[in-house]
Amino acid sequence: MTKNLRELEQLQQKLEYQNETLKVFIADILPIENRNEIDMKARLEEVESLVNTYGWVVILRHIQKRWLPDYKNYIWTGKLDEIIEEMKASWANLLILWNILKPIQIHNINEKLKSIWAKAWDRVDLILKIFEKNAKTMESRLQIELASIKYMWPRIFGMWSELWSQWSGWSKLSRWKWETNTEIMKRHLREREIHIKKELEHYKKVRQEHRKSRAKKWLNTVWIVGYTNAWKSSLMNILTWKWVLAT
Repeated sequence: MTKNLRELEQLQQKLEYQNETLKVFIADILPIENRNEIDMKARLEEVESLVNTYGWVVILRHIQKRWLPDYKNYIWTGKLDEIIEEMKASWANLLILWNILKPIQIHNINEKLKSIWAKAWDRVDLILKIFEKNAKTMESRLQIELASIKYMWPRIFGMWSELWSQWSGWSKLSRWKWETNTEIMKRHLREREIHIKKELEHYKKVRQEHRKSRAKKWLNTVWIVGYTNAWKSSLMNILTWKWVLAT
């Protein structure tokens, strides 16, 4: 890993986890035959609401109409360059693309965004980050981390497959470095996944014991289930007077 890449990752981690406000550019592609302005507005409002839930602010929005997304960058190259220039002028830190991108697409976009010290997420990245931020218990944090690892696997193997076809122009040293870094990452994720599953199995057994205890005491159990911003915590506060923090 190069020094510049390490510095970029440290900066991004600082922005994400030290409660600083990120300035977000959201972008999406709609099929050219879809001319429903209401649908377009609703899509942007949905992602903007999720970004606000995370605690950040959307400063720029863009929808591109194309028959198909660009294979390499999702957003077509010319428009992506324009977006990067707008982000640079507005000091935007994060580009969110409201779709599930291919591994090579998110990789290529992030490579381009390095020049302005920003990065890109797709739909799943944002949703996982929201769940991670709102996870209160150790078990829920482990579940989110496990979901993130499972989402990373296709990206690693996808990148391996995509870049394999480009290796004809790479030096032996570059190939060796890429193979080594990829294998290290895969081994780390595999070991972490095994550890998390063991921890979750422990919490599962603890919950089973608690259920048995409640059953012996004839205590009823009620679940409150809902999507983000569904007023779950507020409803619990009204019903129980526990005053759980509502986010």
